[in-house]
Amino acid sequence: GLPIGLGDDFDLLPKPVGKLFNAHRSLEGFDAALSRGRWKEEEWGPAPREFRPPGAVLVTADNATDRGGAERVWKYVVSMLSGSLCASFEGMDPDHESSHWVKPLNLPWKEQSHQVQLATLPYEPVCTENLTPWLKLLPCGMHRGLASLIAPFSIAESPLMSLTLRASAHGHPRRVALRAGLDVVLPMGTKGTGFAPWFGSNAYEACPAAHESTVEVFSGETDGAEGVDHGAVRRLSSTDFVSSIPVPDRNAQAQALVGNATMASRGLSVMRDILSHQGMSDRTHGRYLLRFTNGGHTARQVHFIDQFPFFVRPLWHTLRLVVQESAGVTEEFSGLHAMQRLGLSSVPSAGHKAPTGVPIVINIAPAGAVSVFLDVLKSFIPVGEFSSACEKGFDVGSAAWFEQDIGDPPHSAAVAATVVAGDPSSFAAAERLRFTEGLLVLVPMPDFSMPFNVIALSSTALCLFFGSIFRLTAAGRLPHWVTKKALQGRSRLFWASRVFLGLVAAALYGLSVMELEQVQGLRKRFPDDLGWLVDFLVTTKGQVDELLR
Repeated sequence: GLPIGLGDDFDLLPKPVGKLFNAHRSLEGFDAALSRGRWKEEEWGPAPREFRPPGAVLVTADNATDRGGAERVWKYVVSMLSGSLCASFEGMDPDHESSHWVKPLNLPWKEQSHQVQLATLPYEPVCTENLTPWLKLLPCGMHRGLASLIAPFSIAESPLMSLTLRASAHGHPRRVALRAGLDVVLPMGTKGTGFAPWFGSNAYEACPAAHESTVEVFSGETDGAEGVDHGAVRRLSSTDFVSSIPVPDRNAQAQALVGNATMASRGLSVMRDILSHQGMSDRTHGRYLLRFTNGGHTARQVHFIDQFPFFVRPLWHTLRLVVQESAGVTEEFSGLHAMQRLGLSSVPSAGHKAPTGVPIVINIAPAGAVSVFLDVLKSFIPVGEFSSACEKGFDVGSAAWFEQDIGDPPHSAAVAATVVAGDPSSFAAAERLRFTEGLLVLVPMPDFSMPFNVIALSSTALCLFFGSIFRLTAAGRLPHWVTKKALQGRSRLFWASRVFLGLVAAALYGLSVMELEQVQGLRKRFPDDLGWLVDFLVTTKGQVDELLR
């Protein structure tokens, strides 16, 4: 839908969006997307358009004259989207500490009054299951319009789903337009008409607040839906779509594109990757590969911008460029000559963990290709920087690029126009902004077991020491319950033997401290009949003294 109203018309516009444009008059528009999955060309055929890479993508356009104003606008847009869509857009904030290597990219080819900023988050850090918050931003919610026919479980089970939210400000007085789009790939079910095979036969009522509601249907199968040519997109109004599309056999595949969909250009393609370096570890060394391919019939100029995170250090002296012409002619450049041919102007990092920007401008001949090779070193990272899945590596966002005719000066006004304009035809322009896939970078891993070993040994030693001190100082004098049972089961004979042994020990001790004359003097005190006892004591005294020597 496309509700248009004043910035403070909160009956049509969501309040966070309206307040954002009211507070920041320099903001011209933003384009946000949350995507999950990729287009499977081997199963569904060529894609009808270019989808955003998996994860989150945000592009803003503003006419601020100073750099500080553009940064403030960016932070407020990120904060608004994080709360409105319940997503992790705050990871794009330069001051956020979760992802130091995720910083907004700025188009270096910009005019004073046209600043374009963009950032991407890979699939892992962002939650793309945000259908319910997105539906709440629509003027009629899930009660009327196309959104009333959507079944969340069908959307959740789809292999490809993309939510878009575009807002722009136009004219004087300032009016705000909001466009929400849903791209989804759905398998055909039983035969029926309209939305019934996917979402059931719910009664459809148009949303009166929506300025426009359209559906575009594309079938990648030979036996596509009736009225939809193979590989072509048919644009319908919401009412026509609900009532007039017959459904093909259940084995056919189709996709319903709710929102803005246009056929993507088949001419230029960009591939970006970090490959392994032969003879070296994948976690310490790599080779950055960038390949531009022009499948069209006219020469094009590509403006490419990327950034290396702080843990990927480029070795610029290893830069190598291979240019392939359509006639089979191949040219190779290296070092400084390669940098000059690419128009490469490295933007150094602004801090220890800030990324390094890499803008490139290259001309590509018809049916030609350009390949860029650059060796990189992967830095050691402290243990605290790793996520829970440390062995997986680090997710790096997408790079951005756009094309234009050779000879035209690079500028950001055309790119800003594609963000600001709400007309779908603007997205078919050559200056539209496109994105590559994200990267998964393996880095050297520290010894994650060492902190555990230190903690385990320290805790064991502390427990043994504390247990001994506690037993000596805080334990009671009562016998343990185990010893109580043992005490209750002993007989009188046991205690009599213990008393006898105690008396014998006391007698031996007494003999050891008495003199021999004192022992012999006992004859005078005992009767004559007990003289043998005195002889035994004298003998025992001698043996005790012999043992104690």
